[in-house]
Amino acid sequence: MKKVLFILAVLSVSWLGFVGCNKNANFYEGTFMKGNTADCQNVVTITKSIRDGLPVNTSLYVTFTDSTRATRLKDREKITFKIIKYHRDTVGHFANCLWADYDADIELEN
Repeated sequence: MKKVLFILAVLSVSWLGFVGCNKNANFYEGTFMKGNTADCQNVVTITKSIRDGLPVNTSLYVTFTDSTRATRLKDREKITFKIIKYHRDTVGHFANCLWADYDADIELEN
């Protein structure tokens, strides 16, 4: 009986380890918005954040690590991405462009 309980305990702990592991734990979800003119940058608004990450509704001027895939994105498309690096945006922008909180390099999920 003790042997059966021990095996069940080991299996349940192992199963909990797999359940707690989320492969998307490092990926944000957001909405991509194309810059409306050549002077305006592409913007992503975060709709789902990661643990200890930037908050939901934060906006980012984005540069993509894979620019060929980024050219196929449609305006207002939902994307899943990882932020490679970011910093607070302090530069002035055109009045007819969307404004964002941060400049960021992002990598799209495959």
